[in-house]
Amino acid sequence: RIFGIGAVKISEKIDLVINMEQWDGHKVYDRMGIDSEYTEILGIKVPVLTIPVKPGRNLAVIIEVAA
Repeated sequence: RIFGIGAVKISEKIDLVINMEQWDGHKVYDRMGIDSEYTEILGIKVPVLTIPVKPGRNLAVIIEVAA
């Protein structure tokens, strides 16, 4: 376990923002990654990926594959 100041990093590069939303069967999702979406963090454009999820799925594996 790490607590306190030892658990805080001075800086880190952010390569990807992943938004997880509950699966909606009526919504059309971009599964091929053709449409690029970006957000701005501290003036830097960072790619955003939206992943629809359902209960019971292994989110760690899904995020690892996405990254």
